[in-house]
Amino acid sequence: FERSGPVEPVSPEDRVDLYVVEEKGAVVGYIDYWFLYEKAQIANIGVAKHAQHRGIAQMMLKECVRKANEAGCETLSLEVRYNNLPAIRLYRNFGFIDAAMRRNYYENGDDAILMVLPLGGME
Repeated sequence: FERSGPVEPVSPEDRVDLYVVEEKGAVVGYIDYWFLYEKAQIANIGVAKHAQHRGIAQMMLKECVRKANEAGCETLSLEVRYNNLPAIRLYRNFGFIDAAMRRNYYENGDDAILMVLPLGGME
């Protein structure tokens, strides 16, 4: 898997978290995300090829959703490559909905789907 680089806070109110899954001393999965006021955004999520299909992505997403709910976020969003069907299926199973198409989002010109998960917010 590839990681695109560190996530930097946008403002003092912004909180950035990184969750890493290790196996035998090696990183096999990671998710980085940020919270800004009532919104949460997943910046990157990745699982090593040899570790896929073992529930690692689901575990990381559950932790991210839990933390976003704890922070009182109203939504959790992410962009996913339009043709990454396994990832899209995973996100939909978590309750994410398609919100918009981001044209030419990736460096190679591929489009991305903006997906949003409604959360409880400050109930």
